[in-house]
Amino acid sequence: MSENKKEVLTKEKKIRCVLLKENLFISDYQRPYKWTMKNITQLLNDLYANFEGGKKVYRIGTVVIHRNNSNHNNDDSQNTLEIVDGQQRLISLCLIVYLLTGDDSFSLLKCNLHHSISEDNLKENRRAVEQFIQDRVKDKKEFSDYILDTCEFVYIQLTTIDEAFQFFDSQNARGKSLEPYDLLKAYHLRELEADEKTIYECVENWEKAVDVEIGNLAQVINSILFRLRRWYKYQSAESFTVKELDTFKGTNAKNNYPYINQQLANYNLGADVD
Repeated sequence: MSENKKEVLTKEKKIRCVLLKENLFISDYQRPYKWTMKNITQLLNDLYANFEGGKKVYRIGTVVIHRNNSNHNNDDSQNTLEIVDGQQRLISLCLIVYLLTGDDSFSLLKCNLHHSISEDNLKENRRAVEQFIQDRVKDKKEFSDYILDTCEFVYIQLTTIDEAFQFFDSQNARGKSLEPYDLLKAYHLRELEADEKTIYECVENWEKAVDVEIGNLAQVINSILFRLRRWYKYQSAESFTVKELDTFKGTNAKNNYPYINQQLANYNLGADVD
């Protein structure tokens, strides 16, 4: 197949075959690791129930990968496999297998999770997994072998970034759809001309702003910015959903947005005073 044509690889793969890939990479546009103790305990309960019930094949959802043929880290690595969907489950499974076996060779365990949200959830989830193993698992090797060699993913590999973002738009975690502001963040990160450190700082600030109760960014985007953008173009603005993402696409720092000029002026004036 020529490089200009879309190529999608879809197949069932055992967990070991996916986790052992040396070039798995978490893309900048991904959310932090947000699975809580409740999420990882539910996964453990599901896995162990099938393990005790006759070691039946258990399919742990879908993993969507984008094969990026560009040199992502300015070194000799090529063909980076960027995780589009399945990050939460992949990291959780790496953590579970590591605590069962002590094997730290999985590439995702070596990825730097730059967000404090990710670090906090990993610490809490580690304690939850350790407690589960202590309370319920009789044979750690047998259980880990079951996870790695019997359980499987539906593995989808894409070769274009547009396909990757189409999947990112439509996928969800355990049935919960991505919020419009999650997708909005992802699209803007693609346009951000900044170094890696700045990008991670922007993502962390965004996530914290979405979670706070006062000055909630989700509320600001949904109820204020979205309506201002739509009304400025004489369009209706009932509610911001994924269908209205085009309202913000194409926005960049070089464009002129009259409704924020006053805010920008105040910000620059304050910066000059300091």
